[in-house]
Amino acid sequence: MSQVIAGLTHMHEKGIAHRDLKVENILLYGSDTFKITDFGSASKNHFLDYKTNKKEEIFIKMDEFESQTTHMYRPPEMLDKYAGY
Repeated sequence: MSQVIAGLTHMHEKGIAHRDLKVENILLYGSDTFKITDFGSASKNHFLDYKTNKKEEIFIKMDEFESQTTHMYRPPEMLDKYAGY
């Protein structure tokens, strides 16, 4: 798990969000190395900031997120489309 977290941390530092991380997108390479795969839904600079983004911007980004992610692997706060609004 620490390798996956390190990979995600590196991506986030570069401003990249995977947006569809799930078990099927983590592969075992060799006997002790894990790799994050399937960057088809990845995007740059698509992190939501609820303090600075307007509601309309948040709803647009959430709709985009919904169309490009696997429902059963979404974080709990994304299961209700308009959570908190």
